[in-house]
Amino acid sequence: MRALTPELCSVHTHSALCDGKHTPEEMAVAACAAGVRYFGFSGHSHTSCPSDAGGVLPSDMTEYRETVLRLRREYEGRMEILLGLEWDSVSDVSPAGFDYWIGSVHHLQNPDTGVYYTVDWKPESLAKCCVELFHG
Repeated sequence: MRALTPELCSVHTHSALCDGKHTPEEMAVAACAAGVRYFGFSGHSHTSCPSDAGGVLPSDMTEYRETVLRLRREYEGRMEILLGLEWDSVSDVSPAGFDYWIGSVHHLQNPDTGVYYTVDWKPESLAKCCVELFHG
């Protein structure tokens, strides 16, 4: 048995079904051709955050699940395809039923105002969030 190395495993990926550039099919072809043994799709979980529109999976993840599971069957014996999810701290869907999930904090929400703060793009946004949510 070969050791599991980064060259043989890729589990943090985003397809065109969320904010990636390539279809799941294109990604699976490229991963298999590169010799990847374990390939996980980890689409961004749905959130109600307005700035996420178009960059996350829909709340009904049926198409995503069906696509990944179809690819799992197609690549059986050549590459293990895993059904994953990058689950955001403000996600409004459950990570249940996935092979794995990656926790992320892209946003924080003020429970009093409902305002979302994007905390992973600009230091100013994180600073504003900290002042408003944590009073400094």
